[in-house]
Amino acid sequence: MRKEDFGELRHHGGVSPAWPVSYDDFEPYYAEAEALYHVHGKRGEDPTEPWSSGPFPHPAVSHEPRIQKFSDDVASLGYKPFHTPLAVMLDEKNPRSRCIRCETCDGFPCLVEAKGDAEVCCIAPALRHPNVTLLTEARATRLLTSPSGREVTASRSSATATSRPMPRTCSSSRAGDQLRGPAAGVRERQAPERPRQLVGRGGAPLHGSRELGAARDLEHPNPTVFQKTFSMNDFYLATKEWEYPMGHISFVGKLDG
Repeated sequence: MRKEDFGELRHHGGVSPAWPVSYDDFEPYYAEAEALYHVHGKRGEDPTEPWSSGPFPHPAVSHEPRIQKFSDDVASLGYKPFHTPLAVMLDEKNPRSRCIRCETCDGFPCLVEAKGDAEVCCIAPALRHPNVTLLTEARATRLLTSPSGREVTASRSSATATSRPMPRTCSSSRAGDQLRGPAAGVRERQAPERPRQLVGRGGAPLHGSRELGAARDLEHPNPTVFQKTFSMNDFYLATKEWEYPMGHISFVGKLDG
């Protein structure tokens, strides 16, 4: 998220209220996550980029020739494209790199475990510890907290394949003199006289549209294999042409015949 996302933003469909925390509060955790997930990128390319305490842990993933030309063409029109920050275990200078930039990266589990995802970077390492157990087909029904309500000390579960979303579990848990359970820690900033639990409420899905271009220029085919390296945020926030934020633009994985 950008710094502006934490403040009040006017959208076409209404006003997004300010968060009770700021980007500055999140920045150390963003930096820690970028290191944990092996993120590749380059600071300073994206004009909407907020301040950062350090560079990306790894260099940006390079464009393949056809994508580089597309990026250059977009830049020649006055826009500011940038290399998409990617969580991959890639070393482009090493022929034995764990990531091989294959064509099934987007939307597929990685067979060589070279994606910087939660399973590879968090779950698998955690399971190597003797005091960690992964329970499958279990339903968390209640979170038990300390008397102050500030720490979750245990989880009560039942052996069933029916899942229970975590926000719902937080909202239904009670401990001591807590009136609203662990979820009460996040409240609506604009109405302090009527605090509401916001955990699990008002969460937005990823709204996206797709455009597919079919080139008729057979003299310049697109042999790109790993194309998810291009992004632009020129319309992420309001512009002089449009008074509302429009969002982020980036490539999806390549579509073939």
